[in-house]
Amino acid sequence: MRAPAYRSSSGKTERGGICLPSTRPHPRPAKRISVAGFPVAFGLTFLAGYFPGVLYGRIGAGPIGTQLAEYYTDPLHFSVWSDTFLNQIAAAFLQLLFLTFCAFSVFGAAFLVLFFLAKGAFLGLCAVSTLTLGGGTALVLYWFCVCLPNLLMLFLYLWLSGYAVQLSHHLFQSVFGRGAPRGQLEASRRRFLVRCGVALLISGLFSLLCSGFVSGIVRLTTA
Repeated sequence: MRAPAYRSSSGKTERGGICLPSTRPHPRPAKRISVAGFPVAFGLTFLAGYFPGVLYGRIGAGPIGTQLAEYYTDPLHFSVWSDTFLNQIAAAFLQLLFLTFCAFSVFGAAFLVLFFLAKGAFLGLCAVSTLTLGGGTALVLYWFCVCLPNLLMLFLYLWLSGYAVQLSHHLFQSVFGRGAPRGQLEASRRRFLVRCGVALLISGLFSLLCSGFVSGIVRLTTA
C-alpha cells in the first residue's frame, strides 16, 4: 500500500518520509527595462533631426528662416539679463513639462522621438539661417547665446528621457498587456518624479548662469 503524499512548507512533495522535488514551474523574475541606452539613442535622434534642418536651411527656408535669423541676430533680445533669464527658464520649464507628459503617456517613447527630432531640426535651421543672413560673426554670437545653453539643457533632457521611457513602458504594460510587474510601476513613477524635480532645479541654475554669461557677451560685443 502506497504511503499518502503531502506537500511540505518548503514546496517539496513528501511521500512516506521521502522528500521529492516539486515539479511545479517557478515563475521567472520580471525583467526591468534599462535606462542606460535611451540617452544615446535620443542623442542620435537629435542629430538625425539637426542635419536635415541644416540642409533645409541651405536649400532655402524662405521667410521662416529669415525671421528666425533676424530674431537671433538682434542683440536687444539678449542684452537684458532679466529678460534672457525669464526666456530661458520658461523654455526649460515647458520642455520639462513635455517630458513629463511623455512619461505619463503610453506612447511616450514615440513622442520623445518626435521631440528630439524637432529640437534638432529647429536648432539646425536657426544656425544655417543665421550664418546666411549675418555671416560668421553672427553665427559665433548665435552659438554662444543660443546653442551653448540649449546643448547644456539637452544633456539634462537626455538624462531624464531614459526614466520617462521606463515609466511609459510600464504604463503601456498596464493598459495593453497583463500589467506591469508588481511594484515596478510605482517605483518608476517615483524615480521619474524625483529626477524631474532635480532636473528643474538644475535647469534653473543653468538658466541663471547662462543668462548672465550671454548678457555679458552681448554687452561686450556691442560696446
